[in-house]
Amino acid sequence: MTTAADLFRLGYTHLVKIIPPNARISPTSKIKPEMRGKVPGKWSSSGWVGYDWRAAPPVTADDIERWSDAGVGIRTDSFPAVDIDCTDATLTGVIRHRAVELLGLAPERVGRPPRTLLLYRTAEPFGRMRLWIGEHLVEVLGDGQQFVAGGIHPVTGKPYQWPLGLLPADDLTEITRQDAEAFLSALEADADMLGYVCRREGSGASTSDRNAIEQGALRGDAAKVR
Repeated sequence: MTTAADLFRLGYTHLVKIIPPNARISPTSKIKPEMRGKVPGKWSSSGWVGYDWRAAPPVTADDIERWSDAGVGIRTDSFPAVDIDCTDATLTGVIRHRAVELLGLAPERVGRPPRTLLLYRTAEPFGRMRLWIGEHLVEVLGDGQQFVAGGIHPVTGKPYQWPLGLLPADDLTEITRQDAEAFLSALEADADMLGYVCRREGSGASTSDRNAIEQGALRGDAAKVR
């Protein structure tokens, strides 16, 4: 299982503690039990509570030694990630292929297949972008977000995996906000051709709504189409 020490050795220092799936939540905390294993937190005398992880400084070697049984997340301000929350294995493959084609190769983290995540880096942080493909969601996680990089998945009860390994932070493929927007635009066009209704949120968002399009205007001569 990937640990905070593993990530620290690879140059990842903007790490957050993730509440373990079976942890005791403090009565004073607003964190819901179903969020355990997904959200950042820290231990207190009364149980686990949330903390201002977005403003926390980079971790140190001493922090790593005191990590205890918490999972570990990576902040995505400098390390944007393509989070493919898709339950259709075929569609997941299409999305992954498009990401690698347009954004470049990336380490892949798997928690609950066929859902998966691809990790990149950026020199200029940008905000989160989202594309709904039917009931499936593709997010480019950015400034102000994090993802679980190591720990136990709250549903499967098994460790998160990096099937091909995790690269050092400096060796990740670098992308920009424009790259991420172009990727989602291309993916939206692909999904639309496959018959999905898409909805964009975040930077560069647009909306694809088939109900607003006069379908008769798109009809062409069958011979010419062939």
